[in-house]
Amino acid sequence: MNRSLLKIAAVPIAFLVIGIVGIILSLPSSQLWFGLIFVAINIFVTVFLVDRLIKYRREQQWTNVRSITLSAILAHLCDIASDIYLEFSAAKVDLSSLDRILKGRNTPNAATPDAFEEFADELSKIHKDIRGESPSTIVADFYKKIQWDLDQIQNVLTPLVITSSSEQRLIDALVSFNQTQRELINGIRSHQMAGTHEAFPALVALVRGSGRLYATMATYLEAGSSPEKKE
Repeated sequence: MNRSLLKIAAVPIAFLVIGIVGIILSLPSSQLWFGLIFVAINIFVTVFLVDRLIKYRREQQWTNVRSITLSAILAHLCDIASDIYLEFSAAKVDLSSLDRILKGRNTPNAATPDAFEEFADELSKIHKDIRGESPSTIVADFYKKIQWDLDQIQNVLTPLVITSSSEQRLIDALVSFNQTQRELINGIRSHQMAGTHEAFPALVALVRGSGRLYATMATYLEAGSSPEKKE
């Protein structure tokens, strides 16, 4: 569709430029520079308007796709937190903030990002072994339970958001979260190979990253429009 718009817009632009150039060439030499400046300004304005039109049409075409995709990301983030809770519920710490996380699973909830942060704080209090295993060893075995959700975000949903949006803040948030996933994988490998106990802190960092990503996604969903109108 964008290419079609460009082709449609290119025809009148071309005729307009040819007409203006013809008029300029018929002017006295003393007015030539003024004419050239006028042409440059005219081309710049025309191209700018076409670019804005293309961006607007692109946003309109992808609005529903982006909304569904962002909602799916929120659900995956909450499901990951739920799985983490189930895995570490045997620890002697309070993980009650999960309730407020799950309230934001199906619809954006303003309290959910803070709940993710509190959940991460609660997890970080786990220092002792659970069921005879260190927290990092548990994470290494547990990762496969959340791998599908993480892979959906990284490999399926993130590309859709990047395709459907030109908003850099949205894209940056997803890239940042994907980096926390890579750090978790690296922490697991490091622990498995050398017993570094880096896997559990990386999981806590993933939970904090989930809160930041949730906050950004929810802002776009709650506004129901282009972020240009929200900022």
